[in-house]
Amino acid sequence: MVNDLLADPQKEGFLVYGYADETAILVGGGHFHNTLRDPMINALQIVQRWCETKGLTANPLKTNALVFTRKYKPEPTEPLRLGGRKIAFKSVKYLGVF
Repeated sequence: MVNDLLADPQKEGFLVYGYADETAILVGGGHFHNTLRDPMINALQIVQRWCETKGLTANPLKTNALVFTRKYKPEPTEPLRLGGRKIAFKSVKYLGVF
């Protein structure tokens, strides 16, 4: 049943990984506000639509936006939402790890 959840974002160009009941959708870009926010919203809308067609809901409390950045203090951003509820942001600073 979850195969569509993995395939739908891929059709829109997102990199998607799934294992058991976990799904990760990856969005990459240079500057968070300018290049990542809109695609992240689009990906969440795809997930929301998939849930609605299956009669399911995603739990925003178990959903996180994990931001990898080179910045010491990432710029604050408006929270993302899934099903009208805020998703937690977590930032991870990395030093040239690919």
